[in-house]
Amino acid sequence: KLYLPSLEVELVQSFHADAISSVITAPKSHVTVTTSLDGTVRAWNSEDHESSSTPELYSRRFNSPATCAVWLPTTADIEGNSFVVGFQDGVVRVLSRCVDSFALQRAFKTHTCAITDVGVSPDGKVLACTGSDGTVFFN
Repeated sequence: KLYLPSLEVELVQSFHADAISSVITAPKSHVTVTTSLDGTVRAWNSEDHESSSTPELYSRRFNSPATCAVWLPTTADIEGNSFVVGFQDGVVRVLSRCVDSFALQRAFKTHTCAITDVGVSPDGKVLACTGSDGTVFFN
């Protein structure tokens, strides 16, 4: 908000500072996660967007732009709280949604270039990711 005539500025809502690269919805809750080229991963309350409180629950910044994401199937995480994020530096991170933050479960470098997409098999046993150089990684 901009207050006139004093020109005081009040932050009403925080958003990503660069392009949003993915949006994924939790399989068992009203949470939506967005990733951005600004390196942030943000959790949003997608059910209560009409209230006066901020819909953003929390966020976490990484040193590389986040390029893509996919939620893990409930066969891999019965609570439905974990998801995979690919980054421009070739790193894949598995994050879990906690009460007030994201917990890093695992990180590994699959490519020497940007991750362009990530996918998980329905049984949660196979992770696949693609790189901007045209390669595919299976785990």
